[in-house]
Amino acid sequence: CRERRKRAGGDQQGDAMFRLGRAAICLRTFSAKCLNSAGNFSRRSMTTGKKKEILLQVHEEANCGIAEIQFNRPHAKNSLGKVFVDELYETLDILRYNEKVRVVIIKSHVKGVFCAGADLKERAQMTNSQAVHFVQRLRNLMDGVASLPMPTIAAIEGYALGGGLELALACDLRVAGMYTNITICVTGRIRQYSDSI
Repeated sequence: CRERRKRAGGDQQGDAMFRLGRAAICLRTFSAKCLNSAGNFSRRSMTTGKKKEILLQVHEEANCGIAEIQFNRPHAKNSLGKVFVDELYETLDILRYNEKVRVVIIKSHVKGVFCAGADLKERAQMTNSQAVHFVQRLRNLMDGVASLPMPTIAAIEGYALGGGLELALACDLRVAGMYTNITICVTGRIRQYSDSI
């Protein structure tokens, strides 16, 4: 029994190392031109109507296989609100079953901020039971990012606060820009790590 557990632990560790290796290879292989050229991506919208809070771009040219999830909620600094979370769930479902996607890059479409964490204005309008349910959905969302079958890379530029940092930590790799500022609340205290990471 102990031997079986040992083997299962080894398999999980091997799988994690394999995913990290694939993510690192993808990161080295795809050039900056490929990542920044919006003309080479096709946009897909999950629902019609108002402006999307989550943008999905899937590369289709010579270096196909890259998908970008871009946070696009500028008025709330990409905070994790209901619509934002719903759209991110939809996006993860689309990517989970797309066998052509080899790597997912999660980044912000808004300058100066990656994700400001939970939307506290929305949270203030919730009842206790609604807040508990929403927090559980956020936990499941992080698990959803972590369980994507392809490697995930968080491209962090600007502020990544609370749940925004957790979202980055759910990815296989994190790449931080020079002006990245990450903060997480721990038992009533605020821990802050800034400058270049």
